[in-house]
Amino acid sequence: MNGVSTSKKDPFSQLGIGDVYLLVDMTFTNISGKTQDLSSFSLLKLRGTDGTNYEKVMFGPNQGELNGKIAPGEVARSTIPFKVPQNVKKFTLNYAENDRVVVWDLNI
Repeated sequence: MNGVSTSKKDPFSQLGIGDVYLLVDMTFTNISGKTQDLSSFSLLKLRGTDGTNYEKVMFGPNQGELNGKIAPGEVARSTIPFKVPQNVKKFTLNYAENDRVVVWDLNI
């Protein structure tokens, strides 16, 4: 996790009134000895502290999905946009793959 920021830039008119993009800047490094599958779209889940789930958007500012194969030692970095209410400031981001789960607490 490199950081989080927000943006109101809305190139495809996806934001509702009072919404912003939460931009999650992430880097993944394959430290194993074999090629791994990577899917930020299906494996990342964002939830507010009240339990509300927030959706990733397909096209947003600084768009970048982390999908496909990642070779041993390879590094992949991207900024992944989520649509969230502007007044929500605390989130939990989960990355779950097989039996591994990584959780980050995000505050904006």
